Amino acid sequence: PFSKILLRCSTGLGILYIVTAIIVPRLPDFELQTFILVGINDVIIFEGFYFIIGLVLIIFSVLMKADLIIKLNWKMKCCR
Repeated sequence: PFSKILLRCSTGLGILYIVTAIIVPRLPDFELQTFILVGINDVIIFEGFYFIIGLVLIIFSVLMKADLIIKLNWKMKCCR
């Protein structure tokens, strides 16, 4: 059920969310909605909500890639 396009899209979205977690706290009108993942002396480094979503998407894409590799190897062994 997993395809290479779904794998690329979920990896790209995960990276986009992590970049958003870094950029959004630096906007002038930013108000914290959820929680701070990393902060030093009133400076927010990562906004937690976006960072966690991005991390989950990247982990999900790694699991999809492993499943895709296993299925391709199984097809190669089975159809020889």
